[in-house]
Amino acid sequence: MNLKNTTERWGAVSVILHWIVAVLIIAAIIMGIWITRLDPEVALHRKIWATLMPLHKSVGLAALFFATVRLVWYLATPKTHLPPVLAPWERVAATIDHISLYALTLIVPVSGWASSSSVGAETKFFGLFTLPNLMEKNEDASRFYYDLHWIVAWITIGLLAVHIGAALWHHFLKKDRVLFNMLPVIKNPEGK
Repeated sequence: MNLKNTTERWGAVSVILHWIVAVLIIAAIIMGIWITRLDPEVALHRKIWATLMPLHKSVGLAALFFATVRLVWYLATPKTHLPPVLAPWERVAATIDHISLYALTLIVPVSGWASSSSVGAETKFFGLFTLPNLMEKNEDASRFYYDLHWIVAWITIGLLAVHIGAALWHHFLKKDRVLFNMLPVIKNPEGK
């Protein structure tokens, strides 16, 4: 596998960044859902929240960092063409899904950081350093950014389900090489 993309296949850097961002986003989503289910009236839940919230923020910021690196890499390297086996409607759907996921991997963490900033909370990165707040404490902004973060996170979950479902559909039902183009190291059936 080449480091850089080719028109036929994603390169190693793109594949690694894809999977890092995927794991971070999924981990942040799982933690975020768990956090919203905690009851602040229960002492154990408050302790879990105190552990999970900083970790959720840190994982989200790591996702933002790697998603930004991935976007810069994508813009600076050759574009991998969609496989010719795709029908026109699949090409349109894939393009919309990819553009939306790229945008959401930036919007979700930034809206979370803004939500945290607007309530005056610190945003630490794995306890190593504190990021500056994006704004002053503001109750109206807090509600807006919390709602935005929540809504775009759920949209991301939906698009991830479509993305994963499409990859599995291509692999198991259509039996084409679409999934292989984003898997590390594994050769596809054509040996590419």
